[in-house]
Amino acid sequence: MGSLKVNRVSYFGNEYYYESPELTSGINIIVGDNGSGKSTFSFFLDYGLGGDVEHFKKNSDPSSKSKKKSKIREYSRIVNDKDNFVLLDVSINDNSYEFKRFINTNEIFISDGKDTFSRKLYRKGESEIFSDWLLSKLEIEVFDLTLGRHNWLIGFKDLYRLMYYDQETSPIKVFKSPDADNFISDSDVIRKAIFETLLGKTSEKYNKSYSEYREAKVDYEQINTKFGDFCKLNNVSPDCEFDLEDANQNINTLTQTIEDIEDERELAAHSKTEFSNNFEIIEHLKKDYFQKSIKLNEYNVEKSKLAVEISRINNFKQDLDFEIEQINKIIFTHNHLSIFSSTSCPLCSKEIDKEQQKRCLCGNEKDEESTTKFIYSSSDYLQIYAQKNKKRATVEDAIKAVIKDEQQNTTDINQVSSEIGVIEAKLAHFVDVSTYEGNLVSLSDLNLRLNDLNDELYLKQREYKTYEEFKKLYTAKDLKKNAQDKALKEFNKQEYIFNNANKATIKAFEVILESLVDASSFSCETMSMDNDYMPLIDGGIYREKSSAVTIRMMYYFTMLSYSLANTSVKYPKFLIMDTPEDSGIDKEKLIKNIELLEGKLKEYNTLGVDYQVILTTGDDRYPLSYEDYIKDTFEEAKNNYILKPRIS
Repeated sequence: MGSLKVNRVSYFGNEYYYESPELTSGINIIVGDNGSGKSTFSFFLDYGLGGDVEHFKKNSDPSSKSKKKSKIREYSRIVNDKDNFVLLDVSINDNSYEFKRFINTNEIFISDGKDTFSRKLYRKGESEIFSDWLLSKLEIEVFDLTLGRHNWLIGFKDLYRLMYYDQETSPIKVFKSPDADNFISDSDVIRKAIFETLLGKTSEKYNKSYSEYREAKVDYEQINTKFGDFCKLNNVSPDCEFDLEDANQNINTLTQTIEDIEDERELAAHSKTEFSNNFEIIEHLKKDYFQKSIKLNEYNVEKSKLAVEISRINNFKQDLDFEIEQINKIIFTHNHLSIFSSTSCPLCSKEIDKEQQKRCLCGNEKDEESTTKFIYSSSDYLQIYAQKNKKRATVEDAIKAVIKDEQQNTTDINQVSSEIGVIEAKLAHFVDVSTYEGNLVSLSDLNLRLNDLNDELYLKQREYKTYEEFKKLYTAKDLKKNAQDKALKEFNKQEYIFNNANKATIKAFEVILESLVDASSFSCETMSMDNDYMPLIDGGIYREKSSAVTIRMMYYFTMLSYSLANTSVKYPKFLIMDTPEDSGIDKEKLIKNIELLEGKLKEYNTLGVDYQVILTTGDDRYPLSYEDYIKDTFEEAKNNYILKPRIS
């Protein structure tokens, strides 16, 4: 799997600079007393890898995290420097890169020796950010976590929390505090995902299968909702059957009949008529009557269509109003509904073994469909609620538009009917005083037939289009349902594999952690891991601050040791430790704990895997046997700080 190594750490500004000696594989020690810059060295590493270092911000108050004036001075030199940046020479899977990040910017420039490009640190849109790029090089797949109303994309800065032992995090928390510390970023779910991603042998497939299942489920629910809305709007049964080919033949036959009658009407309109008097006037009135009749027929057909449309839309709106009311209630009660899961009985909430049980002990039969709604998160319901309200606004606009059309249609019918009445009166008058052998009665009969046939054709065409769209949606729904079922089957498979593999991982991790704790400066009776992968000492979480420091150190040592013993895991064999100075642990215990590191790494690194530890510690706060690992030294008493002033 992927490996990460830092070869050199540099800082350059107009006023100050720093260039570290070459850092190597294995253990590297940076020695310095308080205020000389050893923590600054760790911050340079953190910042160059995309971290958010509060001390480097112009508006920050370093004294809130460190009361020592020497530290404030050190950070103010960086903050007040100009054109300054951190430069890291790194190796990822033995490929060399340079990371360059200017102070107070959120972009990292990357050089691979051939090309230079940049990546932003924060996500805007779908473009790749630095974390995505780095994780891809480390062969770690990015995945989404759902936490109630929120989605969280696991990134490098999350995983880095178990690669960087810092001084500023309370040792009781074990995991380094996230840059943006809140109830989501530091939740149990996020911490578990970090641990499982770095050490879980099958976590990547498990997380990927879950993301694919969730995506397939959302796709299916969307098309299923669209299908259901369509059926309600068009008053169609979801299980109906319809012969489109036969319906098309009926439409063609009806269309031909209408064309024949229209031809017959045309002949009748132009057939010869004999009048003893007023020939030209009657001919003109006949032509006008014919045109007005056609127009009235069209308006009546439109009236029928509008009546159907208004009824259809109103029925749909009533159903939509009811659904919105129900979703409103669900949003307020969803926290109570979250006790259910896809493997829970929807009546009594007890777990049902998917492989062994078809029925719960309470008598309820396990039905996948009956628990579907409980898988939705609050954010899903809010999204559905917003979509339904938007749809309702659209429907209301449609109703207003159709009503307006209906009003105009009524006006048009009244006007044309009035005009026809006038023409009929005039014709009656001239027929009384003339000898007429025309076809006005025949024309009226033909118009009535055409009116009925056009109504019938409209209904059949609408029915055909409705069922044609029904068939498309039904087919699409089936495809999405099959895709969801396939994704669910794969997820269940990966979940089973993951759970079994994870039990073995936790057991192996506990063995290494217990051996380290037993050999450390802290003594206990029992040591185990809880369900959130946090250490439990003597049956409960450790309380003493000094013991917490030791346990936290051993936890990080175990992370690296486990990754060396199990080379297939994602942990990149890279560990930064800014050893504690003010955490209540005395020097002798600290040295004893640090001394364990080399021996345990040799014990578990049977394959000779390349790794790197960068350890920053105070003077005389490291084992004498580690002196050969010292790469750089800072000393306040000799004015030897990490930052060197540039000579003008």
